[in-house]
Amino acid sequence: MSEHLFDPPVPELSQNQNKRSTRLVWLSLTIAIIALIVSISSRGGDVQETHSLFDAPSDLEQTILEVKQSLVTVECADSIGSGWVAELDWSALTDPKEIKIVEEFPSSVITNYHVVKNCIADDSLNQTVLIGATGLRKEFVIWDWDKQNDLALLIVNAKLRPLTYSTEVPKGGWWSMAIGSPWEFNASVSIGNIVSLAKDATDFDIITTSVLNPGNSGGPLVNSRGEVMGTNTWRINDANLGLYNISVDIDAICVVLLDCD
Repeated sequence: MSEHLFDPPVPELSQNQNKRSTRLVWLSLTIAIIALIVSISSRGGDVQETHSLFDAPSDLEQTILEVKQSLVTVECADSIGSGWVAELDWSALTDPKEIKIVEEFPSSVITNYHVVKNCIADDSLNQTVLIGATGLRKEFVIWDWDKQNDLALLIVNAKLRPLTYSTEVPKGGWWSMAIGSPWEFNASVSIGNIVSLAKDATDFDIITTSVLNPGNSGGPLVNSRGEVMGTNTWRINDANLGLYNISVDIDAICVVLLDCD
């Protein structure tokens, strides 16, 4: 049992103590209001930073520079195309020979089958990639290919920065950028929009107004966040159908090249 039957009395506050208490209350309220304003502003900033994929990048020059760092020109004998660096997990490999190859060729590059098909048929042909606009050439090994979806997976004897995959299904009207090496001009840029998804050549076609030219094949089609939506593949210029620029959707790399399960 408590020693006191009643709570001890609370001493009355002096006038100065009352004033001080009032000031402390107002100070606490002011701090709380400021914190609330900062919190609201922060959330508002987050909303503004959520970039719409229908809009161009807020800093187009920076987006181009970042994508260029992950771009290569693929050279197979006299055939020239483009390729983009992908981030792959090789930890499931168990064959010592394969592990050694991957360690020697640490970067993974996606390109088109038709860019390297001559090297698949004859592995004695020159197989090099030109890294960005550096002029540096490195050897590559063809790891696998998917003829139906016109894709190939290369591994390159250099440590290169991978691009990020888009996790959203492309929508008509989205901003798009094709970047590659048409006519041997490394890292040229073509800007447009997504028109639609189709199944004209493969089950993974993306139609874009970003103009593709010879040499663009195998390069990335990116959204306004710099994320890869697809691999640039071919173009149709028909008097009746008009101009079609086709990229193969990113999901196609899971059909043969990668185990995405």
